[in-house]
Amino acid sequence: MQREGEKGPITGRSVSDIEETTAKKLEPVFEEFRKVLSHIYYWISNLINSSMELILGLYNKIRQFVQPVINLINEKFMKIWNNFPPFRWLVYSVMIFNAIPFTIFLAWGIFTLAISLAIAGGGIMITEGFFILLGLSIFLPVAFVLSFISFGFALFLTLAWFGFKVGNTVSRSIGLTSQEMVVDVKGVVAGTMRLIGVGGDTRHA
Repeated sequence: MQREGEKGPITGRSVSDIEETTAKKLEPVFEEFRKVLSHIYYWISNLINSSMELILGLYNKIRQFVQPVINLINEKFMKIWNNFPPFRWLVYSVMIFNAIPFTIFLAWGIFTLAISLAIAGGGIMITEGFFILLGLSIFLPVAFVLSFISFGFALFLTLAWFGFKVGNTVSRSIGLTSQEMVVDVKGVVAGTMRLIGVGGDTRHA
């Protein structure tokens, strides 16, 4: 726990002072970032609303045009169906005599569809395998480079950790404690987190 008013040896300022300075320096950056996000959200919202209005308007126009035609056809059909029995006899006869051929035709369609899907599935698998190999030819070099960068970053952090340990040992030999050295870092981190709304105010910590 930091003592009230304790100052770091690097900047010579307390945690609360460093926190305030960090927040003031980074506030314009975060404010600009918030404005950009607001503009993007506003643009996407307008685009979605305009698209929905266009689709709904088109649907209403089509429905207004098609609905009277459907109603007229249905009205004429029902009038003939109810007032002219031979028409009903014709429809029933066609349905009865074509029931078996239609069933055979339907089975044939399902059978040929299954064969077509099997052939198409084999072709899709071959094509997809080619594209996967093509993607791997790009992904593997990128993954190798990024892994190398990650290794270098981890190595840098490891060296920094060793440096901190050595610096801590040296600071102890000259009378500075690690608790004093961490004041400056804590102030910067606290100021940044307070600006983005994470964590609490550490000025009275």
